[in-house]
Amino acid sequence: MSNTNQQRILIADDEQYIRELYQEVLEDAGYAIETAKDGKEALEKITAGGYDLIALDVVMPQLDGLGVLQKLQNAKLQQANGPILLLTSLVNDPAVKDAENLGVKQVLYKTEINPQQLVDVVIKLIGQPAAKPAAQDASAVDATATAESTDSATPQTKESTAQQPATEPSQAKTTEEKVA
Repeated sequence: MSNTNQQRILIADDEQYIRELYQEVLEDAGYAIETAKDGKEALEKITAGGYDLIALDVVMPQLDGLGVLQKLQNAKLQQANGPILLLTSLVNDPAVKDAENLGVKQVLYKTEINPQQLVDVVIKLIGQPAAKPAAQDASAVDATATAESTDSATPQTKESTAQQPATEPSQAKTTEEKVA
């Protein structure tokens, strides 16, 4: 996070591979990434605030994603945060509806997307990165292009129309589009 103009994203997921993959993909796209390995760590970081986007897994140790969302309802934030993107592998899980009722902006099914689709969803929620890193590795661009060409299907996501919790700043850059 050397560039303070970069949009900040918190990735909260207990699976190290997922955290590292999403971090690499989103950093290569030009975003500043922080991670949390469990719900307790995620809640601490979210409460400190200042994230343009929070990617929150449902199933995590110590405190699951729904527990984090519930605690945020009454939390005093040091800085406002942007929208919350729920990460899950649990298609048709009732927890998804509960999360939407707690202010999740969009749901992303981890098992049904490729790296470029993740970037596309992030861009849809918070816009293009403010500034790409000056020394972007050409191989990272090639890897993204390869991933895009191997699976060009539309990402399996579901956008929520629920109200955002207290984590959304008043100058939010998201839209209230509905997924058809």
